[in-house]
Amino acid sequence: MKQSPHNKLAEAISPALPRRLAALFYDALMILAVLLVAAALVVLPAGLAFGYEIPVGHPLYQLYLISVWAVFFCWFWVHGGQTVGMRAWRILAIRNNGQPLRWQDALLRLFAALLLPLILISIHLYPFALALVLLNYLWPLLDRKNRSLHEILSQTRLIMLQKKQPDEKPEAAQ
Repeated sequence: MKQSPHNKLAEAISPALPRRLAALFYDALMILAVLLVAAALVVLPAGLAFGYEIPVGHPLYQLYLISVWAVFFCWFWVHGGQTVGMRAWRILAIRNNGQPLRWQDALLRLFAALLLPLILISIHLYPFALALVLLNYLWPLLDRKNRSLHEILSQTRLIMLQKKQPDEKPEAAQ
């Protein structure tokens, strides 16, 4: 008897912390490259055309880079449920009901995961930012469903995908 897709998602395995961190590392490399290009698109024309040097700490410049960063992650989560790192490590982000993430889900997930610590860093509350990040990413070790705090807050979750066969779509790992 074949299981329905909904039952498969209910039984899906949540990725362990090392796999999550590996995907996060891959994504950090990607977002670094994207932010370098985004910065160059603003800094070079301002300098070459107008002779203006944009201060790194300028609030509008920081807001621009944070926006690029947020759109990068949210776009991948909404369009396929996977960033580059998540794809490499066969991790999929879904809503708790098994549906793909919507923009509001992705933005809430991102805010809960990293934007709040970035805000704390921007106002020089480094110990609180570090504590929040550690608590968030170590929480799956305490949660019986292996969820991080930002997954709980955004009502999303990560699941492992099985290795796909040459002629198949990937399925949730069981």
